[in-house]
Amino acid sequence: MRRLLVLFLLAVAAVGAFVFFELPQRRSADRERVAAARLFAFDPRTIDAITVQRADATLRFELTGAHWTMAAPVNDDAEAAAVAPIVSSLAEAAVQRDMGSSGDLARYGLAPPAVVVTLFAAGDTAAALELGGFNVDRSALYARRRDGRVLLVPTSINRAVTLPVDDYRSRRVVVFELSIVRAFTIDSRVSGRSVWRRGAGESWFTVLAGDTVRGDSVAVPAVLRRLRGLRVQSFATGIDGAQAPPLVAVTIYKDDGSAQTVRFFTAPGSLHARVDGNPRTVVVADDPSDIARASTATLRDRRLLHFDPLRAERMSVTTPDTSAVLVRAGDAWALPNPALGSIDREMAADFVRALRALRYLRPAASADDPATHPRFSLVIHGAGDTILDELYCAPAPGGGDLWLARSRSLGGVCEIERSALDDIAARLARLRR
Repeated sequence: MRRLLVLFLLAVAAVGAFVFFELPQRRSADRERVAAARLFAFDPRTIDAITVQRADATLRFELTGAHWTMAAPVNDDAEAAAVAPIVSSLAEAAVQRDMGSSGDLARYGLAPPAVVVTLFAAGDTAAALELGGFNVDRSALYARRRDGRVLLVPTSINRAVTLPVDDYRSRRVVVFELSIVRAFTIDSRVSGRSVWRRGAGESWFTVLAGDTVRGDSVAVPAVLRRLRGLRVQSFATGIDGAQAPPLVAVTIYKDDGSAQTVRFFTAPGSLHARVDGNPRTVVVADDPSDIARASTATLRDRRLLHFDPLRAERMSVTTPDTSAVLVRAGDAWALPNPALGSIDREMAADFVRALRALRYLRPAASADDPATHPRFSLVIHGAGDTILDELYCAPAPGGGDLWLARSRSLGGVCEIERSALDDIAARLARLRR
């Protein structure tokens, strides 16, 4: 037994010696081998400028804020997906073979080099590499560092720096961050001018005839997302976009006080765009006519009811065929008298969503007030019998499918399709289990 214990203790000591002494040395040696095999040792996050000298052009990229821009051969926004691989391919490359610092450079395609790529960090050179030809089986590329060593390196470096010049230019028509837009204007030959400003949180509003008009929470930011998502089909030449009357112009005002205007104009067989201050003119891959059609009427919040479902305690509904009262029962809805039956929880949630999504068509031209003789009414009460919102509807003069509607939150009379009210009535009828 004592012998087994001694053997066990010796084994534990051997394992401990390996873990505390041998293993760290091996890991250190492995790190040194990996570091020795790396082509360069720099932090990719520090790179703020790149030059690529090629036979067809010299390219220069500069990091401006969080975006890459192209400074040569043209001034333009850069395509981050094309620029980033230049940095990553050099940062991650391993030396496949060291050919030494002597020999015939012409044999390796390095006299002169096909491409010279240089990375800068705060004005200092972080990495510089001359690229030559491929090896026999084209599995690697000959290159020379500034220390004079001729090396075999991954071909991914060559792919990253030899794209066509236009592939390095941004394919987004206009570059901006949604979060820093505080206002924007639309000037359209189709729908006129509208101005939208960011309110509290993610809300938007405009001012119409001295009144503040709430913007649709989906439609207004959708204009900015649509604009930001427009892509470039090709880069146009010989077209003076500044002289063409724009189909629509959108100006974005940012939190830092700067502004950015993009103008869309027609050209034979295509639509072009130009951003003020940027010399490029681009052929737009998508049709921006939906932006040209956007107006105060289409972007304003056309919801008839504005209430917080969590604050609602009672709803009284009257339709041409029935009436009902719903009361809050905990986190669900119920009938005032349990003897009348129970309410389907999912159907009730769907009914409330339909009420909040109810939208009008347009302000009404009629002077009639549907609240005087309503055929459809809804009153939503909060705690203490406070009225959160109310809606009154009646057929429009002349009949047909149009009804007039007035809600407390809307404040005016508008037109609504009868089918929308019929849908509310049908959902009300399906509430009982």
